[in-house]
Amino acid sequence: SRVLAEEFRKSMDLTYNIVRIFLSFSNFQEMHSILANYRVGSMMMKILELEARRIEHRDEENRKRIETEDKLLEDDNTVDAERLVKRRERDAAKARVLQQKQDRLLFAVFHVLMNLAEDANVEKKMVKKKLINYLLLLLGRNSANLLIIVTAFLKKLSIFEENVAQMVRGGAVEGLARMIPCSNDPLMHMTLRCLF
Repeated sequence: SRVLAEEFRKSMDLTYNIVRIFLSFSNFQEMHSILANYRVGSMMMKILELEARRIEHRDEENRKRIETEDKLLEDDNTVDAERLVKRRERDAAKARVLQQKQDRLLFAVFHVLMNLAEDANVEKKMVKKKLINYLLLLLGRNSANLLIIVTAFLKKLSIFEENVAQMVRGGAVEGLARMIPCSNDPLMHMTLRCLF
């Protein structure tokens, strides 16, 4: 937990490996008090906050870069369009690899949090730290495993009325509705249960 607290900003791979260890521990109810003692849940929320900021930053940078390239193409016909297309393809490939790594990390983080949320008091603390906003942010992703855990977590949180109201305000219905129909049966069933 100390290494995670010190290094989670620097290396996504190290963070992922440590979170996987905590995921293994969190599968056992007997370990939850030990994980709470070492503030693992709090660290998971910090990782979520960091990754949410990274997502927003990447989206903003990508939008700005595309606008700049489009403006260049409009203003100057001599710009090599073929070179720009290749650069966009290369950037898109890098972004896909990075997004896959991030999706794996977020899947593990949400799985740990979901296991720790078996305690209603811990779940309430998570909701106070904007957990629902982080879940809703990821409804637009394409990773089936990540979407299943996010939808399952939303379903678990929807037991409380105030959480449902927050989900509706955040656009959960629209985000979930885009997944129906889909070719992944577990995801579709979980989405239908959550919407119900």
